[in-house]
Amino acid sequence: MLKGLMNSLRQQLPDEDIKWVAAENLHVTLKFLGDTPEEAIPQIIVRLEEVAAAFPPASGWLRGVDFFSVQRQPSVLFTRLEELPALELIARQLETALEPLGFLPETRRFRAHLTLARIRQLRNKERFFRVVRPLKELEIQPVPVNEVLFYESFLRPQGPVYKPLKRVVLTGNWPAGQ
Repeated sequence: MLKGLMNSLRQQLPDEDIKWVAAENLHVTLKFLGDTPEEAIPQIIVRLEEVAAAFPPASGWLRGVDFFSVQRQPSVLFTRLEELPALELIARQLETALEPLGFLPETRRFRAHLTLARIRQLRNKERFFRVVRPLKELEIQPVPVNEVLFYESFLRPQGPVYKPLKRVVLTGNWPAGQ
């Protein structure tokens, strides 16, 4: 359903300067690390395993199409992941676990979402708003969350390439007090 929605949006916004995310690259970023020294990777994997292994698989919903803005200009088109409180907990615990390794905590609040596209420039903002705003609460599809992946990304002219470094299957129980 998400692929069909993205194709529909592409067709409705054909002449806009929008870079669509390839279906195989759709992902939720729990923690962006940036340039990471090779020698830190084993320690990161240990921390990831410790955090992620405490959580069970979960399911929620992809809901709505919305956008982030920079200086009142739409910059990122996304869909929300809802009914998945574990994602925020995992992200928060990763922040804490990785801070001793020198990774600064994120200052923005975690918002579980899938980036659908990056908006470079809109030629017709009115049409963009007319297409996107009615989709704000659209129920798109259920989504399972069974694992956490640690990726290395390479930026290429044709778009990013993601190489999985570690896959951690969620098999645990909710953290104490949750």
